[in-house]
Amino acid sequence: DISHSELLESESSFPIQVSNTKSHKAQIRRKTTKAKKDLLTLLLEHENSLPIHILIIVFDELNKISSDWTYKRIKQYWRNNRKKDDTPK
Repeated sequence: DISHSELLESESSFPIQVSNTKSHKAQIRRKTTKAKKDLLTLLLEHENSLPIHILIIVFDELNKISSDWTYKRIKQYWRNNRKKDDTPK
């Protein structure tokens, strides 16, 4: 049998599902660890375009830590967190 504290510890490593009323597909939110954020900061040095060699390097390093990162997810992180040009067009 698993103790209550072991159960709580194991639950904290699971992704959190958030229901979305507009769609039937549930969103999965994952907490990004400091080690992963440190690797992901390499992406944020590139504001206008993401060089493929940087994407590959970050992907390889992240997958040494966790297998839940894909190229698509890394690109999404970059799009959501990069500094955008605020000048009017």
